[in-house]
Amino acid sequence: MARLVLTLPEPRASEVAGLLAQRGHEALPLGFSALESLADAPAARRLAAGFDGFERVVLVSPTAVACFAQALPCGWPAGLAPAVVGPGSLAALAGQGVDRHPGLLVPPGPDFDAEALLALPAFAAPLDCRVLVVRAEGGNPRIERELAARGARVEVFEAYRRRAVDPATADLQRLADWLAGHDAGQPCLVVTTVEAADRLAGLADAAPDLAGLRGAPALTIHARIADRLRALGWRSVTTIDPGFEALAAAIESDDGVARPSLRGGLE
Repeated sequence: MARLVLTLPEPRASEVAGLLAQRGHEALPLGFSALESLADAPAARRLAAGFDGFERVVLVSPTAVACFAQALPCGWPAGLAPAVVGPGSLAALAGQGVDRHPGLLVPPGPDFDAEALLALPAFAAPLDCRVLVVRAEGGNPRIERELAARGARVEVFEAYRRRAVDPATADLQRLADWLAGHDAGQPCLVVTTVEAADRLAGLADAAPDLAGLRGAPALTIHARIADRLRALGWRSVTTIDPGFEALAAAIESDDGVARPSLRGGLE
């Protein structure tokens, strides 16, 4: 059994915690943000009426996939080819039955980010197509700006918003109890954004009973986040692929990731 602290946004953190519990692990959702769908907003409804006029849709996250599917009035348009950044979004597409679309684009790895997606030959300049980019409200405009610079006619669908939240007192107490415990080993931190790394460091600095956070091993999905964690004082940081299966493999493989800590108290 592994103990994991999940800093993914809600409701994803709770969803992943439930999946981990089914596999015998103990997980504490400690999301520092919550994602709220905007698929039913008036602006989204107006845009949805013309979704079938685009040749490609770029979905930047699993939440983007879910909210886009929610906004579709008559199911996925047959001529709309999806492009996603990595395995998590690909799994979300599979949930919509679109993971085998003939025009699907996804980076081959090992890097899964905007740069890897934009490096695919299908996005090489000059582009002559209509592209819809689905992302969070106020999200990073890097993808749409680069595609537009390469000649694509780009529109943006802000399908969800990110709202900052503070962890519940009971969750922080549970985390403190885990850090102080010796029978079940240290928890492992699952850190999926630079902002979450900063928030964890803030907790470690603000509360004496959470000072041990920096001694806990961390799993993260991008080198940029790993670098930030190390700069903030974390010593044990491992980068894994995005997606639930990669997380499960990291904590359940024979080799293990940070094995003594992750597999302490194995039943």
